[in-house]
Amino acid sequence: MKKRIGRYLAYINRARQYIGIVNSSLLLIIFLNSFDIILRWYWYPVLVIGAVVLFVIIGFIDIKSGIRAMEMLVTEKNSPIRMEMYKMIKEIHKKTKIL
Repeated sequence: MKKRIGRYLAYINRARQYIGIVNSSLLLIIFLNSFDIILRWYWYPVLVIGAVVLFVIIGFIDIKSGIRAMEMLVTEKNSPIRMEMYKMIKEIHKKTKIL
């Protein structure tokens, strides 16, 4: 039962990310329309795909520049329970690696 709930929560989280991408694309369309730039219907899928490509590039730069790693370190420092879990996993990994 716990695995099923976790799986559904992961699906919901993934869907939320996709909805965010579509939402960003639609906000770009609304922004362009506010400047009286009217787009034809075939530009909408191009903007959605362009937003996905842009987010992938930004994510790649985020990871390569080390911003994501620093964010994880700060998050772990602010969450002592997560730090304890990380230490326990590290100890278990060391013990199983030796055997």
